[in-house]
Amino acid sequence: MRSMRCDAIVAGGRVLDLVSSWVNHLLDETAYAEVISHGINADKLAANSRLDRFCVQYLNDVSDLSEEDARYDNTPMYVGA
Repeated sequence: MRSMRCDAIVAGGRVLDLVSSWVNHLLDETAYAEVISHGINADKLAANSRLDRFCVQYLNDVSDLSEEDARYDNTPMYVGA
């Protein structure tokens, strides 16, 4: 199932992994130019070794995702219940 979800994510591209945590759903064997995340728990984001950088931000309160260079090839968002 994990590989099917990742087939559409561009290898070598910039990825904005929305609402990430200590784990992500990107394939370990795929290289990306940069993986950035927005999430709500700094400790969990810091434990995610796949991220190049992250921002702690509760998107329900502040929905602005603007950055200096806000061009991404993919923006996956995986939510579990």
